[in-house]
Amino acid sequence: MVEFSQKHGISIRGHKIFWDDPIYQPYWVHSLSPDELGKAAAKRINSVVSKYRRKVIGWDVMNENMHFNFFEDKLGKTASADYYKITQQLDPQTTMLNCEIEQSIRFY
Repeated sequence: MVEFSQKHGISIRGHKIFWDDPIYQPYWVHSLSPDELGKAAAKRINSVVSKYRRKVIGWDVMNENMHFNFFEDKLGKTASADYYKITQQLDPQTTMLNCEIEQSIRFY
C-alpha cells in the first residue's frame, strides 16, 4: 500500500500507533503487568515508526486519548505524552497529530 501510494502521489497518515480506549485493546493486553505493557508498547512503537519513518505525513500516536486513559491508568499519567515524544524522536520530520472522533465529526 505504501509503495502504491508513493507511486501515485497519495499522502499517507500514520493512524494509530495506540488506542487509549480499553475496549479496543487486544484481549491479551489486559492481562499484562505494567512492566510487560511498557515493554510491549515500546516494541510496537519502535517497530511501526521505524518501518514507516519518513513515509507518512503525520502520526496519530494515541487515538482517542482525550476521552480514554488506558495507558495512563496502567503506566502513569504521562504515558500518552511520552509516546508522542518517542514517536517524534524516531521520526522527527513528521507531524504529530491527535485523532478524536468528536473532532472528525465536526468537519463532516
